[in-house]
Amino acid sequence: MSVSAFMPLLFSFLIVVINSHAQVELTDANFESSLLSYEPKKSSVISEKKFNYGSMIIREMQEAVRNDAEGFNRADYFNVLSAFLTLEESMDNIQLAFEKFAKSEGSCEYFVAFEEQVMESDKYLVVRKKFLAYAEKCKNNQEPSAVSNSKIEEPDMEHLDKTLVALIEEINFHDQEYRKAGTKGTMEMQRLNDKENQALIDSLFISHGKYIGKSMVGAELESVMWAVIQHSNPEMMERYLPVLKEAFAEGELALAPLKMTIDRYYAITKGYQVFGSQSGFDADFATELQRKQIKEEYGIR
Repeated sequence: MSVSAFMPLLFSFLIVVINSHAQVELTDANFESSLLSYEPKKSSVISEKKFNYGSMIIREMQEAVRNDAEGFNRADYFNVLSAFLTLEESMDNIQLAFEKFAKSEGSCEYFVAFEEQVMESDKYLVVRKKFLAYAEKCKNNQEPSAVSNSKIEEPDMEHLDKTLVALIEEINFHDQEYRKAGTKGTMEMQRLNDKENQALIDSLFISHGKYIGKSMVGAELESVMWAVIQHSNPEMMERYLPVLKEAFAEGELALAPLKMTIDRYYAITKGYQVFGSQSGFDADFATELQRKQIKEEYGIR
């Protein structure tokens, strides 16, 4: 074959190679269906570790939605956003992922829960300003979600223990009181708050014998006990992980908080994460065998 005859074939081959490494183009209409088969492409600007981390988050999301384009929820959209930031996807795709997450039902709980993480991690730098603005709206009861008027299943508030609800609200306030400021002095005061909260949660658990969740304090406060555990120490996490597992199985707590505590506990004690939900840890990724065993242990499909 002559050189001139070979050149068109070479050019076509190069086009295929370049396109195979291009970032996927997503739209509002095809976002969910495209993500079901989305496979990250490693670029030269990110490390192997970041690529593996982002890819793991994508796999977790795909397993969670079970090939159902209509099955995405706030946790899945947040995971996509986290993965896209890690993989340094295009700004258009990151923006679209952010908007999808913001519009998902119940996103406010995540905006508030992840506020500290977003402030501390450079990974979120490109969305930090907007994320924190949304978190502030949420704390002022201004739901940014486009479906904020959707009817959410909620226990009959008339049958809730008003004293218990008030106590959980107080614990929630003290859990966040100084955490956002992040200065040396405020963090010391926050640590004192955390110790008091941990003692209160221990007392409540001894008194009630179970997780203080949705049926006892309502959906808006269902993750408060979890937040105190998450901000505690490995010993307390270890004691309460079976309790969180049971709470998830009984519908008292969402799956995402359980995954976060598993990741935090294993990152601290074992040096690896299972679901990739915790930034700020120099932790490896669990092997496929470890992930399978831990997911089975906690009843996570």
